[in-house]
Amino acid sequence: MIVKESDYICPRCNSHNTSQARPAFIAASGIIFIGIGAWTFSIPVLGYGFVIAGGIMLLASPFLRNVHLCNICKKIWKIKPVKKIPAEKIIDFMERSQKYKSNKEND
Repeated sequence: MIVKESDYICPRCNSHNTSQARPAFIAASGIIFIGIGAWTFSIPVLGYGFVIAGGIMLLASPFLRNVHLCNICKKIWKIKPVKKIPAEKIIDFMERSQKYKSNKEND
C-alpha cells in the first residue's frame, strides 16, 4: 500500500480524511521495477521503460517523507518537522510576558 491513514487535517478543506505517503514502499517498488527492467532487456522498449520508471521512483522516494494527501480535495502538502523548545526557554518567555503585563498595568 502506497499510502496509510493520517491524523492530520487538510489545510484547504479541513477534512480529516487524509493519507500519508510511504517512501519505503515506493523505493521497494522502484527496485522491483529496475529488476523487471533488467530481466526484460531482450525487449528494449519494455526493459528501458521499467528501468527508467524504477529509477525515478527510487530517486523520488526520499523526498516523499512527511508528504500528506487529502482524499477529498486531492491537495498534497508536506508537513515540516516541529522544533522542540526547551522548557527553560518557555518558562523564561512566560516570566518576561508576565512582567511586561504588570508594567503595562502600572503605567
